[in-house]
Amino acid sequence: MTTIDADKSDPTAPQTTEQPWPNRRYAWFVVTLLVLAFTSSFIDRQIVSLLVGPIRADLGISDTQFSLLVGLAFSIFYSFCGLPIAYAADRYSRRWIITTGVFAWSIMTALCGLAGSFWQLFWARVGVGVGEATLTPSASSLISDYFPRERRGLAMAVYATGVYWGSGLALMIGGLVVRAVENAPPVVLPIVGELRAWQTVFFIVGLPGIILALLMLLIREPARRGAAPTSGEAQEKLAPVLPFLRKNIFTISSIFMGFTLLGMVVIAYLTWIPAIFMRSFGWDAAQIGLAFGAIVIVFGTGGILTGGFITDWLTRKGHQDAAVRAGLYGGTATIVLAAVAPLLPTPELIMAGTALALFASTSTQALPVVAIQFMTPNNLRARMAAIYFMVGSLLIFTGGPTTVALFTDYVFKDDTAVRYSLAAVCAIIAPIGVLLMFLALKPYRRSVAEAAAWE
Repeated sequence: MTTIDADKSDPTAPQTTEQPWPNRRYAWFVVTLLVLAFTSSFIDRQIVSLLVGPIRADLGISDTQFSLLVGLAFSIFYSFCGLPIAYAADRYSRRWIITTGVFAWSIMTALCGLAGSFWQLFWARVGVGVGEATLTPSASSLISDYFPRERRGLAMAVYATGVYWGSGLALMIGGLVVRAVENAPPVVLPIVGELRAWQTVFFIVGLPGIILALLMLLIREPARRGAAPTSGEAQEKLAPVLPFLRKNIFTISSIFMGFTLLGMVVIAYLTWIPAIFMRSFGWDAAQIGLAFGAIVIVFGTGGILTGGFITDWLTRKGHQDAAVRAGLYGGTATIVLAAVAPLLPTPELIMAGTALALFASTSTQALPVVAIQFMTPNNLRARMAAIYFMVGSLLIFTGGPTTVALFTDYVFKDDTAVRYSLAAVCAIIAPIGVLLMFLALKPYRRSVAEAAAWE
């Protein structure tokens, strides 16, 4: 059977001969669709941060319980589903995996609007996380088959910056939706009855995702490229993970936890800054959504790109520890800025301080995978990155929101003290993260040198 026949019968099968790359315009059209999906996922994921007041009031829950809805409920399966979904994306139609995922998380977001108790909302949020876990593994695989190596970095960067575009638009669009719903007459559904305003918001942001899921069907499954050989010799060259982990345990654990603690700062800010402005200064969801959303887009995107630029600059200067050193610089700036910003006396100053704190903290968030790639032999990199995302995502999305809530509920015991909780948590975890990365510099340089020799 010829390669052309194989393509017609199974477009997802690994290809054995070089084929023309897809049309460049169409490839960027696919990236645009994937960014739209990423944006939708963050709207559905982040919208809950604008609804803290009415959800707490109607369900009778504490800040700690609310933080579990934001973090643990979403991340518990999001983190662990990444590996099996990535396995499926390497073998089956990525278009259908993404389409199914977009449809699933959109439906589950809408079902959040039917929740009448903490546990009903918790399990609906779990469903949102499971659906969203389908996107990034499949999108990354698609992009690698749509773009040649010399253009792949830009394509992946455009997709990656969608984190902050998505978060910012979630706040901006979500705030306007919340205001519109609050001023509109009550919505009454058959069987379900009258919906509260926050329940209606979940329906409004969730159901359009069904249309987006249909748009994902416009993606054509490209030929797979660079499939690994399956000979016995290749299998023997596949480096085992556990010996590498044991040999580099201090370096790996220091880097993983250092970057994770700084990631917790980012998520803590994204979760609780809206509550600070609503509780302490009387801003409504639309006001804080528009202002904070614009800051997340500009300073979050700027920060993550700056971190990459500094890493490349340090690498050109000959620093083998460039990625960790760049994270150390960003983390050091985060210590002061993130702890001080919530304590400033006026909302305008807090917003300005928040912009700087996000710029500093997000500058570290593209670097963990870069650091892993430098110190890890080629045939271990994918698995090490997957392990980092599994551990990091669970701790970042759960620990960031919940540690702040625990301080509010059990230390200050005052809902309006959430800004003091955010400042205290950042003042504790950011220095620990920076210290861990500082301690990792010397062993990390040794691991980088060993990886180069191993290859």
